[in-house]
Amino acid sequence: MKPKFKLWCFLLGMLVPFGIQGQEQPDSLPFLRFSLGGGYQVGGQFFSESFTYNPAFCAEIVAYRPLSETVNLGLGAGASFLLLDERFIPLFVSFLGFTKPQQTCTYILINAGYSSGWRRDYSELSEYEFKGGMMFKSGIGKRFMIGTRSVLVGVALQHQWAHGTFENNFGLAYEENLNYDWLAFELRFIY
Repeated sequence: MKPKFKLWCFLLGMLVPFGIQGQEQPDSLPFLRFSLGGGYQVGGQFFSESFTYNPAFCAEIVAYRPLSETVNLGLGAGASFLLLDERFIPLFVSFLGFTKPQQTCTYILINAGYSSGWRRDYSELSEYEFKGGMMFKSGIGKRFMIGTRSVLVGVALQHQWAHGTFENNFGLAYEENLNYDWLAFELRFIY
């Protein structure tokens, strides 16, 4: 099986039981909840058994459909701006679950999707082409209630796949698979 298919099967297997349980209180829930967040990602790029420190700033917005007071499924978009010129714009499916309804509690977050990617500066190699790829984020944190709104403070692990190609003057093409791994410190607001 392909890795993408396995990832989607795993996510579906994790989310379906929560969706079935979430059918208990459909009348008292809002139709959509919106989340706006951002953070600082510590980490970098793993390449050929080496590591390059390449932190990033990230931001994302997600529209969640609440299935219950504790289970939310959504679609989102974001941006990651790496300090070494790479840029990623992810589109993803998101799961956000709380341990208690409408209280200060622990939350878990899972995002999976695809990021388009590019490099800001090609001054080193103008023939180099940089592309994004699949992304996965898993996190945990604490929710604090402020009236009916929530503030989430958490930490997440994010993995980003990317791909680079280069063709030299002799017609030889080189390809490299790139992997980025970050520990993200995040702050989110849910409306």
